[in-house]
Amino acid sequence: MTADQVLSLAPDAASAKAAQGLAAPRAWVAAGIDGALLWGECKGSGATPYQTRVELTTVAYKCSCPSRKFPCKHVLGVLLLHAAGGVAQAVAPEWASAWLAERDAKAQRAAETAAIPRAPADPAASEAAAAKRAKAREARVAAGIDECALWLRDVVRLGLAHAQTQPSRYWEERAARLVDAQCAGVARRVRALASTVASGAGWESRLLDSLGEIALLCTAYGRLDALPEALRADVRRHVGWTQTQDEIVARAFDVVDDRWLVVGTRSEEEERLTVRRTWLRGERTRRDALLLQFAPSGAPVPDPLVAGARLDARLVFVESAAPLRAVFAERGAFEAASAPPDAAPLDEALGAYARAVGGDPWLERFPFVLRDVTPLHTADGRWYVRDARDRALPLARTLREPFVLHACAGGHPVTVAGEWDGRALLPLGLWSGARYTALV
Repeated sequence: MTADQVLSLAPDAASAKAAQGLAAPRAWVAAGIDGALLWGECKGSGATPYQTRVELTTVAYKCSCPSRKFPCKHVLGVLLLHAAGGVAQAVAPEWASAWLAERDAKAQRAAETAAIPRAPADPAASEAAAAKRAKAREARVAAGIDECALWLRDVVRLGLAHAQTQPSRYWEERAARLVDAQCAGVARRVRALASTVASGAGWESRLLDSLGEIALLCTAYGRLDALPEALRADVRRHVGWTQTQDEIVARAFDVVDDRWLVVGTRSEEEERLTVRRTWLRGERTRRDALLLQFAPSGAPVPDPLVAGARLDARLVFVESAAPLRAVFAERGAFEAASAPPDAAPLDEALGAYARAVGGDPWLERFPFVLRDVTPLHTADGRWYVRDARDRALPLARTLREPFVLHACAGGHPVTVAGEWDGRALLPLGLWSGARYTALV
């Protein structure tokens, strides 16, 4: 990994800055690389150095420090040291090799357990119990959707100005009722309305758009039987119905084999969970894919994919009228990418977004990989990316360090990957030549 790819794994800016201070040999009592195992002993405040180990194939790691950040600054620091060529080949000490052996043994035990034949359950009883649970949930969801639709009519009848005066608990209470009805997807959208009414100039338009999307979702759920199969799957997913990875793979809605480039990653906290979004682009197919990973808040996301790297994989896409989300059926190891992805001009990217929203009207994010765009900072403090024909897209205000984007481009056109939400682009990374820099 390059230094930029290492820093893209940092949980926050403070961890990234602290790790850079450890990217020098003087910070380490010892460090080495033994096959795919990178290890190091870092000087700390105590008498015993912190023991840090990283398995490079899947980027798994462990450190003996007490930090609650994952990865910690020591893991990032030894990866930065390795990226700079500061780690030599050396036989791993017992504490590092034992950790790797235990990981391998655990994986082997899991594979053996999965291969053990299980006693067949009573098919009729299992199906009857499953049908009973599904029927009960369908009833709860339908009641929750009907109640939400009535509440939306009341919000509009009272007026948007009235909605702006409501405290946050007004929205939270409605979201909580939707959670009780097992409509978690609608609850998340309702909860976000509290931020919309406080979002500054133009909040009225944004609030009305959001209310309309929720109302459309409620109406669509009430007419599921009349919808095409793929759109029906979208509606159920947006309401809150979920599938396991095994169910998605077994359904095999759309299976794609390709060499995939990781064009960007982003982690956010949602409802006591860390959600990591990873965007891929196929080198041969030019298909875009979204991988979602979840972990309890404060815990590490397992096997994070490294931005700017590539891997061979078979992906299975979730059934949708605009397929984006996917899961791994098979995957290979990471390798360094030698070139940027096949990017699109601005108008082609917007056209692809329009077609996707035409299929799934509740699509919240769409991947853009734009070629030959230049960062632009205007006199009113706004940031844009502009193409050679002077067409521009606004950048999201949540971009943490827009001047990093500006500095990396140096006034020249670059390839930028990011998430487009219909109003603004959140850049996740850029390529200047073949060099990738993570931006979030």
